[in-house]
This record gives sequence, C-alpha cells and structure tokens, in this order.
Amino acid sequence: PDNVIGGDDGCNVANIQMIGLYIFGGMPKHNSTPSNDMWVLLIGKKAFEWKRIDDVKGMKPTPRYFHSMNYYEKGNFIIIHGGRNDSLSNSFALNDTYLFKLDTFEWVKIELFSHVIGFKILNRCAHDAVIYSNKLIIFGGMNSLNYLGSALLIVNLDQEENKNITYIGGNFLTTSTENDDE
Repeated sequence: PDNVIGGDDGCNVANIQMIGLYIFGGMPKHNSTPSNDMWVLLIGKKAFEWKRIDDVKGMKPTPRYFHSMNYYEKGNFIIIHGGRNDSLSNSFALNDTYLFKLDTFEWVKIELFSHVIGFKILNRCAHDAVIYSNKLIIFGGMNSLNYLGSALLIVNLDQEENKNITYIGGNFLTTSTENDDE
C-alpha cells in the first residue's frame, strides 16, 4: 500500500538496516539510571520482535530521557536532541545533538551553531520537536533554571546550507538570575 514504509512513498528502504520503530534511551522501570540503548521493534513479521542494537559505530550519546527523537527521511537518519540525566554535576538538562545513521548504524555527534552573535543554545529537556521540510523545529521544554515557554529553535538539517540554527523567538520564564552553562 502507498501509506506504509516500502510502499510508493519515495522512501528507499534498501538503505535502512532494520525497518521498524526505533526507541532510544529512557528510564527503565527496574532502576533509576537512564539508558543509552537503541532498540528497534521489527515490523513485517507475524509476531513483532524487539531487538537491541548493540553493534554500532561511533560514540553513543550520554544516557538520557525526556529527549526528542525524530526521523529525517532525506538524510536517512534519526536525530536526538537534549534530554535529561540527573547524574550530571552541572545541569540535569542536556543540549547535545546526535545523528544515528540508519544505513550504517553509526552515531555522529553534531555541533549546533548560530551566526547570531551572543546566541546560546540552551540545555533543554521535556521539549517537543518535529521535522518539517528540511528543518528540525524544537519548541519549549525546561532546564535547571528556566521553563522555556515558547522558546523556539529551528535547525537546518541540510549540510550544504550555511546556516545551522535560527532563533525565532519565544519566552523564557526565568526562575533564577544565573546562566545555565552547558
């Protein structure tokens, strides 16, 4: 059918090692330590099967939960941004971004940047993110000092373009006068 992966939707599934629903990180029920495991729920079989992806290239992201995870079809990767890890000493919220390439099972850490002088990418967890066209739109969330309200970032996912991040605007509901570093 046209509405499933592998149908006439323009997706080249030959470049995806395992077709299914991908899950990264989270907080397991049995302990209070976040995970950095990648799991895939294999589809297309009579009985669904969960498989942990252990054989990966690159450095895995820090364990986390309350992060965003989106699939970018054109780039054939999953992008993970931010999240929470309470064992970090400086801030529980993260501001790092990773790609997981679905054709090679390789983790790649990417550095987000802005051409706006003085612009700082804030740590954030419990935020929303969506991919529209070639942009990752990150909205709201919180960190150890702020509720980010309507704080909006737009990340350009096409490497050939010169800009990476655009700050669109929004409210930062400050709960402290200090800066949240890293």
